[in-house]
Amino acid sequence: GNPRRGDWVDATRKIYIGHSRIHGEGMFAGQHFEPGDTLCQLSGKAIFGAVTEDGPNYIGLGPDVWIDPIAPLDSIHHHCTPNAAFGAHRQLRALRIIHPGEEITLDYSTTEADPDWWMQCTCQSTDCRHVLYAIQRSFADHDTPPMASPLMQFVWQKRHEYYKAITPVGDAL
Repeated sequence: GNPRRGDWVDATRKIYIGHSRIHGEGMFAGQHFEPGDTLCQLSGKAIFGAVTEDGPNYIGLGPDVWIDPIAPLDSIHHHCTPNAAFGAHRQLRALRIIHPGEEITLDYSTTEADPDWWMQCTCQSTDCRHVLYAIQRSFADHDTPPMASPLMQFVWQKRHEYYKAITPVGDAL
């Protein structure tokens, strides 16, 4: 939806919080973004050695390290065909053109390294995977790592061959 007074995250009016078709409140573009544009930087309290299920809004930085994000990233939702991904220095970047008023989404699998993590997906994308797993399992069938932070791409590089060998065909999709 359209931003209301007080929904803007900062004075630049790049991002606002609004009603999401995915779930509750979501993170929305307040302006046009080109692929590669920085949307915001991940900030919040670092959590070490946490059990993933204890922090539904946690965003993984690497094995056993998460951030409990502050606004606006505490309102970002998962989508199997996201329009944003983390890059270097915890920068959330546009993967494609994002139009004003469009919800900004992230593939949660690209921020999770815990091999025991999984969640049901209800994003309703035509490419929905229905069940999400950590980066090394969700993308085990890929030849290159997905768009993700350099550390999470490193995790994928070190672990995906193992998951490729043990994951039934179609399970990683």
